[in-house]
Amino acid sequence: MTHAQPSHFRRYWILLVLRATCLAGSGTVSSDFFHKLVYYVNALLPSVGLPSETARVMKASYGPFFPEYQWDLDRLVGAGLVEVADLQWISTDQRFFGKYRITRRGQVLAEHVASGTGGLADIERAISEMVSAFLSTPAALTTLAAKLDANFGQDTVREGQVIDFGEWSGENHSRDAAKFLFHNWLTRFALPVEPIGISAATSNEEIAENAGIAPQLVPFQADKVVDEKNGRSFHLYANYLVHRLAQQSSVTVGA
Repeated sequence: MTHAQPSHFRRYWILLVLRATCLAGSGTVSSDFFHKLVYYVNALLPSVGLPSETARVMKASYGPFFPEYQWDLDRLVGAGLVEVADLQWISTDQRFFGKYRITRRGQVLAEHVASGTGGLADIERAISEMVSAFLSTPAALTTLAAKLDANFGQDTVREGQVIDFGEWSGENHSRDAAKFLFHNWLTRFALPVEPIGISAATSNEEIAENAGIAPQLVPFQADKVVDEKNGRSFHLYANYLVHRLAQQSSVTVGA
């Protein structure tokens, strides 16, 4: 179970995500992209041994949505650390759709806190790498890709309900899938890895097949703390989502 963090810590996370988008070449991000990035960062940080800031998300028709993150994002706008590039009302969804970018003041503050606070430098680096991985694989940030995510795509959770991916249940299928893909990738090069496995809504065989790798089942320890040699699992997971999209598109065309 994750522990509740004060709102200022969440606001720091928001600044890190928006700063990372600038470093990756996308200075302005839409609100939908923002919430998807926040989701994947929170879902996949445990795969590299770092804690999620939150492990629950609302399932919406347009993708993952974090009401508390949106609230704090708006507070950062008021503080002059983030600015709104555009804002529209979407009548079909009954919501505002905005485009945001971090200000120079916000970037300086995020860099200052990361460099001056013990433990936050690792989180800052991991968030930057994850955001870069997904922005370089933009198809993974589409709403269709989100519906193929191991957590978000669960049919047992309806739109408007909350998906728990570690807040209380301890189950994080996306984390497990990322770790499974990474260790199977290592086995292709005959590199020594410690045994892991997967406990997810998607079977081992299906994940391996969709990722284009040979299925190799191994035992799994859900709460195992991973080290830095597992630190590129999120790159594989982003490409896994894109591969799933391509498979579905080919099936639809061939139908």
